Amino acid sequence: MRNTDQIVHQPPDQANRRARMLLTHVVEPGSEQMGALLEHLSPAEVVPLLRESDDQLTPPVLAAAGLSVDTLRLWRARLVDAPRRLERTQRHHQALGVRFVAPGEPEWPTQLDQLGPTRPLGLWVRGRADLRLWALRSVSVVGARANTDYGLSVTRQITADMAQRGWTVVSGAAYGIDAAAHHATLSVAGRTIAVLACGVDVVYPPCNADLLREVAHQGLIISEFPSGERVYRSRFLQRNRIIAALTRGSLIVEAALRSGALNTANHAARLNRQVMAVPGPVHSSMSAGCHELIRTGVANLASDARDVLDLIAGLGECEQPQRRADATLWGGEDSAAPQLPALRPEHAQVLAALGLRVSRDLADLVARTDLPLPTLTAALGTLEAQGRILTCPGGWRRVSAQEGYP
Repeated sequence: MRNTDQIVHQPPDQANRRARMLLTHVVEPGSEQMGALLEHLSPAEVVPLLRESDDQLTPPVLAAAGLSVDTLRLWRARLVDAPRRLERTQRHHQALGVRFVAPGEPEWPTQLDQLGPTRPLGLWVRGRADLRLWALRSVSVVGARANTDYGLSVTRQITADMAQRGWTVVSGAAYGIDAAAHHATLSVAGRTIAVLACGVDVVYPPCNADLLREVAHQGLIISEFPSGERVYRSRFLQRNRIIAALTRGSLIVEAALRSGALNTANHAARLNRQVMAVPGPVHSSMSAGCHELIRTGVANLASDARDVLDLIAGLGECEQPQRRADATLWGGEDSAAPQLPALRPEHAQVLAALGLRVSRDLADLVARTDLPLPTLTAALGTLEAQGRILTCPGGWRRVSAQEGYP
């Protein structure tokens, strides 16, 4: 068995890659302390540091990272068995076709870097598709495990529609809404990514064995956890930050007032991602969380795939050919002059704040319109989807009649 002390003799990129794989067996995901430590040291430097005795540790580095001696002792104890576990993981993963993707590598989704000190050490990926490529046009769909028939119907309709438009659907492979989102996407041969709170080889929940097998074959299964790692309650909450950060926006279909889906929504909001919620029956406890997100302005209301696209596609990639041909939005396929919907007050505010030649960024628009950030980003998405504004270097600007404004 190779001694991990040999890490320092490998090329720097391989040394850091192996160190990251090793550390996934030592540190729980989302550790801000490890993230802070990695701001001062490379992964290959952290591993030997953990082996040092307490009196050999460098106080300034530990203080800057906010590390306690107790935490270091816990990591040190786990590190003793980590090399053996890593070798076993690599053998098992090789048989399953699982690979490790580290920050800075071509397949790494750079949007995960926005998690800062809680950025994953790396991801274990099962499936043949390119993770970074699939995540470029992705939306997460999450919700209650104890879903209603209404929630199931809405989930199937929206996710299948999004998948058919070429969007990747990301969810957590849990009971209820998560499983429905994956199933609906697979049913139309769409792209789907399952983010697990356990190893990519672990079937959880057990009833989703067939689903996970199909996702592994047709889509991607990803996790921060190495082979064999089981589910714990806290790991679901850590997993949710990956779902939120990986995608352009998160759609909450059904959620109680206290639920994991709301945890995902809060992560997405903190990352300035679009948060969308499907309204439900006013007396349904499974829709109470969605209604609260909408009421407080955290989420925008979404009732179908077009609502979702208006919010997320317009922020970077409009589906113009489909939209131009849509009779509902543009007033009929035979219309000589397509008619745009009337402007809402917040849309008019944004247009008034934008110029034809000079682009304005998000901070400038917040100051000029005094609109809440979720309302502003929703308005920008809708206006761009309608062809009234354009994304350009530095932000957004209005579209002139000479450029083809309808």
